[in-house]
Amino acid sequence: MDAFWQDMKFAARMLVKNRSFTIAAVLCLMLGTGATTAIFSVVNAVLLRPLPYAHPNHLIRVYTEFPTFPHGGLRRFYTSAPEYAELKRDAHS
Repeated sequence: MDAFWQDMKFAARMLVKNRSFTIAAVLCLMLGTGATTAIFSVVNAVLLRPLPYAHPNHLIRVYTEFPTFPHGGLRRFYTSAPEYAELKRDAHS
């Protein structure tokens, strides 16, 4: 255990002696910790937690297709709210 404390004292002396290295190392650790925290927060909110709906496995996404649009058409184009309301009004199933 005595060797451990000697190594810690030596490391502290070297960090004080090389201030630019110490500042760069601390900044890298801060950036790494911040980036990891931000990425985990996004993954946790989007992928890991269940959606805040009663039956999240029943959610669907409605797309519109425009096959006559130039250059091959538009597939899986997002449906706007007015289009969805019209589809809902006209659907009988």
